[in-house]
Amino acid sequence: LCVRGVLEEYHAATNSGDHVALLSAIWFIREFCEASPSALSLVRQHGGPKLLVPALCHPQADDHLLRESVLLLYCLQGSVGLIQTVKEAVGRGSPGLVHP
Repeated sequence: LCVRGVLEEYHAATNSGDHVALLSAIWFIREFCEASPSALSLVRQHGGPKLLVPALCHPQADDHLLRESVLLLYCLQGSVGLIQTVKEAVGRGSPGLVHP
């Protein structure tokens, strides 16, 4: 039940653009996924790595947000999922991942 609430907070943060809430939700999701196989399964059912594309494309994506996103991506899918999701975010023009 806790991870469902954090997923709701994550979606609310992506919709509102609240950078701090987004960072916090990503951190909590990762903590739940690392501690519980059922939480990991639930997050995968709710989009898995693709769930993080909005965070990677967030206009205020900084080192902290990118770091937590990458750690969660690695937790969800390992290096293959990490690479695929980063490619998708770069294709969308993620400000944190695209250099001018």
